[in-house]
Amino acid sequence: MSAAMDNTNLMMNRAKAIAAMGMVERDYEGFNVVSPGIKQETFRVWRDEDSHVRCSCPEFQERIAIWNRRAKLTTIRIRKKTPGA
Repeated sequence: MSAAMDNTNLMMNRAKAIAAMGMVERDYEGFNVVSPGIKQETFRVWRDEDSHVRCSCPEFQERIAIWNRRAKLTTIRIRKKTPGA
């Protein structure tokens, strides 16, 4: 199994555990999720206008930043390989 699949499975299991603890509350725009840690922070989870899942937690924001950097690098590499561009 790939590292990406392991991370996805880990996130899904973590989400299920948090929901089972009763730390998720749904409203008309998405979800309020209370972290199970000592600080008990509340984060928002919702779908944006493109139906992508978004979360206000720092871990999710960091992953999005990494994915965006990778996508940008891939685009730059493709542009450099395109003949006549």
